[in-house]
Amino acid sequence: RILSQVRHVFDKIDADKSNTIDAEELKTLLAMLDPHVTDEEVATALDAMYQHGSREEITFEEFSAWYRKSIVYERQKKLIEEDMEGVWENLYPPKDGSFHEWVWYIVVLPLVAVMTFTIPDVQRPG
Repeated sequence: RILSQVRHVFDKIDADKSNTIDAEELKTLLAMLDPHVTDEEVATALDAMYQHGSREEITFEEFSAWYRKSIVYERQKKLIEEDMEGVWENLYPPKDGSFHEWVWYIVVLPLVAVMTFTIPDVQRPG
């Protein structure tokens, strides 16, 4: 789910639609994250993304590889993992539950299971 958004983010940053990101476009992205970004920080980010070709422009493949190693990606991945843990908690049987709790669990489980696997996640964009 996260990686499917990488292309969208790349295309949004690539203002001139050249299929590469130059220093100015990267500065726009970094300014969204930190309004006080310097040209030196932009150059450092370009160097971190660079793999081959021109050092002045970053391709989608380079951007994608960098993004997968970035803090942003790790944070998003952690949020999704936490969400998934919450999904499975709804399916666990009651611990030391009363007869009433077990009956309720057995009656409601099919509904919860169907809804868990069929209703799309609308909590977070992307």
